[in-house]
Amino acid sequence: MKKIFSILICSALFAQGAIAQGALDLLTYSRYFSGGTARATAMSGAFGALGGDMSVLSTNPAGIGIYRGTEFTLTLGPSFVTTSSKLNGENFDEAASFFRLNNIGYVHTWKPQSERKLRSFTFGFAYNRLSDFSSAAFVDTDVPSSLVEDLTWDANHGDNGQPLQEGRLDDFYTGPAFDTKLIFHDPDNSSDNHYYNDYSSEGNYLQPMKRTMTNKGGVGEYAISLGFNINDRMYLGATWGIQSLYHKESYLHTETPSFQYLDEFQFRSDYTVTGTGMNFKTGVIFRPINMLRLAVSIHTPTRYSLRSELDTEMDAYYKEPIITSDNANHYNSLSPIGEGKFKLSTPWRYSAGAAFIIGTFGIIGLDAEYVDYATAKFRPNSDYRNINREAAQIFRNALNLKGGAEFRIGPVSLRGGAAYYGTPFAQEHFSSDEFDNEGIISFSGGVGIRGRGVYLDMSYVYTKYPPHYYDLYRQNPANNAWLSSVMQEKKHAVNFTVGLKF
Repeated sequence: MKKIFSILICSALFAQGAIAQGALDLLTYSRYFSGGTARATAMSGAFGALGGDMSVLSTNPAGIGIYRGTEFTLTLGPSFVTTSSKLNGENFDEAASFFRLNNIGYVHTWKPQSERKLRSFTFGFAYNRLSDFSSAAFVDTDVPSSLVEDLTWDANHGDNGQPLQEGRLDDFYTGPAFDTKLIFHDPDNSSDNHYYNDYSSEGNYLQPMKRTMTNKGGVGEYAISLGFNINDRMYLGATWGIQSLYHKESYLHTETPSFQYLDEFQFRSDYTVTGTGMNFKTGVIFRPINMLRLAVSIHTPTRYSLRSELDTEMDAYYKEPIITSDNANHYNSLSPIGEGKFKLSTPWRYSAGAAFIIGTFGIIGLDAEYVDYATAKFRPNSDYRNINREAAQIFRNALNLKGGAEFRIGPVSLRGGAAYYGTPFAQEHFSSDEFDNEGIISFSGGVGIRGRGVYLDMSYVYTKYPPHYYDLYRQNPANNAWLSSVMQEKKHAVNFTVGLKF
């Protein structure tokens, strides 16, 4: 298996107890997907030129100028994630469910008393969920390698290729391994500073290994918008966006080698990132004829101020006879809470769209969005120059395409759509014998019922992610060879919106 870049890598790298962020964080926090109301998600978010929906406050704020009155919406719903993992020719399927708030919003429209070109202006406030990090996966198989070998290598080569002193072992990785006796100095040669482990004495081995992995959180935006309707031909709008980010990445690694001394060990890692960011959006919708609307919008980078936390825990269980002088067969080591602060900025985003109004029978929306992920950066650049340079080489620009349609039959509306989110990875940094450098594709559908002053909408969105690698640990640290699982995620999201018109 040939691999230049592993998509799912450990997001945090730790050296001397300090936290540094990996290039993958830049991508994870810069990719947004169709969110908002059930009506918008049923049409795959293709509302840039249509407007008149709470989702446009976070995409093309000019669409707020389409509103004619006062409106309130609330959108809730569950999502279901299935992950297929493959390792050593075995397949492992996992599923998880989550419940989330997808949208809540309010708009109010004012109309001038006298007849003017400015027909109305609208103020709106909404929360829209832009991305969802939720997932769960596992692998459970026999492997001829161990995380302990990686731990031992790090301890032996962490000081410019020389073994680390015990006091300089990593508080989050090699330190807990030493505290739980998984790695140790040779008791027969106290002058030798090299570290050893029970796996070394076993020679060639095959032992059970299990790892469970979960991700939680997402990005939501609080959008404060103002829009204008000029002569029912041009609509202008702007949004001040305040984004809230929460991401928790966890895994539990278990090995049960049943050696002469070591019976089992577990390693738990929890990495959490929280924070807020701000951006500005502006857009315009032009209606040259009644049945056609054309739109463009631009989003400034979101500048995040983020905080990260890491804690790890190691448990090791040993058989009799006791191998240490303190007469114990269970050792536990809990790391301190590693805290870090960092800033990052996402790329500029440019969108264009067209919408077709088919009388009172239906509508069609088409959107295209351009994002250059290579321009995402940690700030200040002087502190993260190497990571930013790596990201600029690994990532590329991408085109996201969305299309949706709605057809009305009396008070009932039927909707459908599809979206394609182009790959953010440069081809020269993505090479695999197992899969291609693909984007993300989603299909959606839904139904809505309109009444007097109230409406109810429902949508279903299916999203298929391309296969990717998940690196478990270095099974041959000297050659930087990783034990990697191939994973593929599929998400099913259901949204319910209740809307009130005043």
